[in-house]
Amino acid sequence: MARVVFISLYDRNAYGQRLMSASLKAHGHQCDMIFLKRYDTSPTTKAMEVAEDEYPWMGINSEGRVFKYAANSRINAHELELLRQTVEKLNPQVIGITVNTPLRSQAKLVTRFLKEHFTTPILWGGYDPTVNPEACLGHCDYACIGEGDDAILRIAACIDRGESFDDVANLA
Repeated sequence: MARVVFISLYDRNAYGQRLMSASLKAHGHQCDMIFLKRYDTSPTTKAMEVAEDEYPWMGINSEGRVFKYAANSRINAHELELLRQTVEKLNPQVIGITVNTPLRSQAKLVTRFLKEHFTTPILWGGYDPTVNPEACLGHCDYACIGEGDDAILRIAACIDRGESFDDVANLA
């Protein structure tokens, strides 16, 4: 059965990835999730430090506290090495990363790093690939446009049959 790894950047909830993981497992596939980084919820941090091509994104959590989405918390070399070791142990046949527009530069960093170490196809899904597939395809192997629930099951079936998943619906 197919081996899939989802990487969630800064999102412990990762509802979409959790649903797809459960669906894959219900169909007999192996799926693991890696949670890389978390929101900055420090009440003392007021400034938003973001990279040049990132967008500041703030929200209010259920306790009414401000959180800074993917700000003030850069992914460092040590964390990337831990990611490499974890992916190597899991040995997936496809890696999925959910990408929101404010996180595109972080997703690019992680994807570029993974491509330096693995030949595993990397699939981006989420809001950014849905609305900006052309901008995303320069960095990942596949961009999922729209819902990924059915697409990930079709990808897993293609892997099981030893086929390419270039023609799976919703993939660019």
